Amino acid sequence: MSRIAYTAFAALAGLLSPSRANHVVDLGVANFDEFVSSHHTVMVEFYAPWCAICQEVEPIYETAASMLDGSRGVKFARVDCTNDTVLCDKYRTPIYPTMRVFQGLDSQVIYNGLREPVDMITFAEKRAVPAVTQLNGLDIEEFRQNEDIVVVGFWDAKDQASNQTFNRLAEEHIDYYSFGATNDADAASRYGISQPGIALFKKYDEPQMNFMDTFEDDAVTDFVNLNSIPLVGTYSHKWGWRYFGEGTLPLVAAFASTMEEREMLAATLRPLAEKYKDIIRFVIVDAVQDERLIKRFELSDRDLPTIAIRNPTGQLFHTPGDIGLTEQSLTEWVDAYQRGSLKAYSKEDELQNVSDESVMVLDESNFDELVMDPKYDVLVEFYAPWCGHCKRLAPTYGKLASAIAETSKNVRIAKIDATAHKIPAHPVSSYPTILYFPADDKVEPISYNGDRSIKDMTRFIREGSGRKLQQETIAKDEL
Repeated sequence: MSRIAYTAFAALAGLLSPSRANHVVDLGVANFDEFVSSHHTVMVEFYAPWCAICQEVEPIYETAASMLDGSRGVKFARVDCTNDTVLCDKYRTPIYPTMRVFQGLDSQVIYNGLREPVDMITFAEKRAVPAVTQLNGLDIEEFRQNEDIVVVGFWDAKDQASNQTFNRLAEEHIDYYSFGATNDADAASRYGISQPGIALFKKYDEPQMNFMDTFEDDAVTDFVNLNSIPLVGTYSHKWGWRYFGEGTLPLVAAFASTMEEREMLAATLRPLAEKYKDIIRFVIVDAVQDERLIKRFELSDRDLPTIAIRNPTGQLFHTPGDIGLTEQSLTEWVDAYQRGSLKAYSKEDELQNVSDESVMVLDESNFDELVMDPKYDVLVEFYAPWCGHCKRLAPTYGKLASAIAETSKNVRIAKIDATAHKIPAHPVSSYPTILYFPADDKVEPISYNGDRSIKDMTRFIREGSGRKLQQETIAKDEL
């Protein structure tokens, strides 16, 4: 359910009324220690009334509190940091709101999940029960159906070292996996485990993977985290660390707006993911839900659907515009990346490509033919390659050209390197110099000295040519 839906639910339920105190308890220095010590699990929001995000979160937090309503030993509370600076200093509050889950005064963890009621409740509830569910041999089949990923440990009842290692693993990863454990030796044998060992059960890819190596913290953590990653995953806030955390592998990310496109891309990439298992990771991204990831890969909506690679150092590799998103073409492309023969994406290259494609390039040989043609209004930029102002203008000028090309067949946008190509009739002494050559007067071009924005240059062209351009399309391209 969306945040808007939850907010509407809260309003209908009367949760935004003064009775909210029944669900969220206001704490301060006077009652904080006693309240937190008296309840098994307490989620506390440290906030400031003037904070806009806190105001946005308030009905969501109220809804979460009301949905749980103190059940399962979980309480919701808050601290106004403008009134209780001592508490907020003690429990560091670098930003508002900061949410923490307390289990006594000595145990706390910061909540960094989504600001949605269900996510808040799940986070708190998981800490209100033991991290590891004790199982008998017959419980395992039912338990493994609870989640997409279930981790079950097997060891002898006298093996306290393995028990402690597994419990540490569970407590540190409680938000990602469900953990169970049994001392049943027969059950271990049925699942092919030599004690101590771990069975990782999944509802995707390989349904069961066993760990029977040295039962130490780093080894069991790496086993669970690495083998829980799907061959072709679906990106989400929760699982972002799989793909962008420290020490991650190169990532092939497929972006699409529709479910049909994402399913098609997942099926297309699966053979590649099997080929490069443990070498390259693959993920499908919902381009509607994860717009920030599109920007992170320096893509735009116009590129969709598309695929890009991000290597561990942050370099990006975009699929060429003429490549088909087929298994064969993508295999060749990823193989080329693995060989090191792909060129990394560069914003400067993109801008140059846009300019070359959309802006006419002039020299002495074609200047008269293209500029003096009486059928066209022509805007010409006289530039110098070393000119900083010219470099800054380039992306805007390229977008202007693209927009004009879509809206008028009788207007040309052009440029000429005035340091390499001299036009005697139009000498220039400063860069960039922008001249407008109307179709009906090529003898006396108009010098453009206005703001170097798409909006203003478009207005200048429109007023100069007297032709109606589709301003809506141009304004859209400017964004």
